[in-house]
Amino acid sequence: MLMAIMLLPMIHHLANGKKVRPLKGAFQQTVKMDFKIDAWMDGSFQDNRTNYFNENFGFRSMAVRLYNQMNFVLFKKSGAQEVVIGKENYLYEENYIKAYLGINYLGRNTIVDKVEKLKVISDSLGKKGVKVITILAPGKGSFYPEYIPDYYRRASDTTLYDVWKAEIQKNNLLLLDLHQWFRNLKSKSPYPLFPKTGVHWSAYGEILAADTMVKFMETVANQNFVNILIDSIQLSTTTQHTDQDAEESLNLLTDIPDLEMAYPQYHFSNSKEEIRPNVIFISDSYYWGIYGRGIAANLFNNNAFWYYFHEVYNPAGGPFKIEPKDLIQALESADFVVLMSTDANLEKFAFGFIETTYRQITNPNFLNEQSEKREMMIQEFIFYIKSSPDWLKAVEQKAKDRNISLEEAIRLDAEYMADQELKKQEASTN
Repeated sequence: MLMAIMLLPMIHHLANGKKVRPLKGAFQQTVKMDFKIDAWMDGSFQDNRTNYFNENFGFRSMAVRLYNQMNFVLFKKSGAQEVVIGKENYLYEENYIKAYLGINYLGRNTIVDKVEKLKVISDSLGKKGVKVITILAPGKGSFYPEYIPDYYRRASDTTLYDVWKAEIQKNNLLLLDLHQWFRNLKSKSPYPLFPKTGVHWSAYGEILAADTMVKFMETVANQNFVNILIDSIQLSTTTQHTDQDAEESLNLLTDIPDLEMAYPQYHFSNSKEEIRPNVIFISDSYYWGIYGRGIAANLFNNNAFWYYFHEVYNPAGGPFKIEPKDLIQALESADFVVLMSTDANLEKFAFGFIETTYRQITNPNFLNEQSEKREMMIQEFIFYIKSSPDWLKAVEQKAKDRNISLEEAIRLDAEYMADQELKKQEASTN
């Protein structure tokens, strides 16, 4: 019987048994490598097969879920490194707790400098008729502090949110403070604005946030825009959208009981007097729902989502790369440029946008200088590759795998290394 139990995973695998519920979360799935003599000789084939079978043996996902369930029930231990299990099984990502307790607060000098640069950007784009708005989104730690585990201690009475808000107001920049607004609504809202087992605002809170953003833009522009009109509310303890995204990453056997959540049924106004502005949103994942569920497409014309100022999503698709040479032209074509972040990401706000845009505005030769600097780095790395037998051998293999010339493969490797070096230099400067 013991042997039979031990052989079950292999039997399940060999019989191509039906897969159980797959695991969720961020992890790199090993791709099964085809047999090659070179890979066999250097051991990479064996390593690949070992990793592949470790990830794909029969009943693996069930075994992982069982293990995580035991740790969750007995020790309140999370199976996902970034997820913290709070009181009454409220789930957090740790960064939200750190933001609320001021653990990630490192002083105001960097923020003062960034806001001063943002003021220059706002004034410059303002001359082109573009309005720059900063939105401070709420965070789950600040919204549900009562469920944070007792072993966390406040590190500072001042938080990144406090300083960003104060400096933006000091410089008379446009600010929509949803962070404070959500906390004010907490005791008044008939439905949860944050879920119990998710880390983003609830589907209901997301609709309220999108509606408030549009009304704020209407006030700023003194125009009538398309609005969201709620028809009805469906209540359910079965979560939808991202209302249990943290729980999914725990990979448990059983579900954590959820709050009764609200899911609005809505449509968009369609008056001839209403218009849809051109908007660029530069944001973290708090904008994903508004964009991905088609809300933004109905509210804004030529709406674009620059995710972490790294990837561009727009009506043409995505992700696309943000080309520095097109940056200012793209910004000047918008009616609104909106910078949004939850408090957990204010440490890196606005994700490089402020520094990059400021340099281009204040130094017209910046792009040419960067291009020349990059090309010099590329040529240096080409020299290093050709001078290093091991590196050159690795690039030769890449050329064969990609079916390209050796010179092209060397150039691609050198470009990658140069771009990584430039990113490091920019990060240290910022």
